Amino acid sequence: MSKPKTTQQAAATTNIDVSAQLVAINKTLDPVVNLTPKARGVLENRSRVVPDALIQKMIKIATDNGGVVAGMPFDVDAANAALSSSSKAQAAADASRTIAQKLVDSAVQQRVVVADRTFAIYRALGRLVKTPEGNSLLGTYKDMAATVKNRPRIARKKKTAAPSATPAATPEPTPAPAPSPAPAQASAPANVAVPAASGASHS
Repeated sequence: MSKPKTTQQAAATTNIDVSAQLVAINKTLDPVVNLTPKARGVLENRSRVVPDALIQKMIKIATDNGGVVAGMPFDVDAANAALSSSSKAQAAADASRTIAQKLVDSAVQQRVVVADRTFAIYRALGRLVKTPEGNSLLGTYKDMAATVKNRPRIARKKKTAAPSATPAATPEPTPAPAPSPAPAQASAPANVAVPAASGASHS
């Protein structure tokens, strides 16, 4: 039973030691100017346009021509120092992220043991206060319940509706109604031959 406890204590001690070392390292970086996210993005974009290979080619040309490229001065030492510093800084940043994640993982694994035990007793207490033996702890349980209810919560991101893969069908234009036929005109009456009047009859 004592072995897990010893392991946890060793892990906690290690975390404290690493944290102290990181604090010391951070103090050595105090002269570094902290960039705003916008300024960092601008500088990173400008730097990303120029690959290391291009800088190295410029260094070689300047070295072969006494620190001059096409009549323009180029500081070879400063360029070499910048490439070396950038490479080391990237490696250190990657290592720092790994260390930070391990510290967080270690802390979570230690804390969850206590959290699970605490929550189990809290749930059991909720049933116990309903009995005559545990009714005296009702006030304590209500205080704990309020703490659980008002605990900090992580806001969940709202899910955005995914765009439909099938494009909406374009409605077909409604055909114009066919024109109504013109009313038929009445035909002119045919000329009817009127018989000539017969002469008067003789009595």
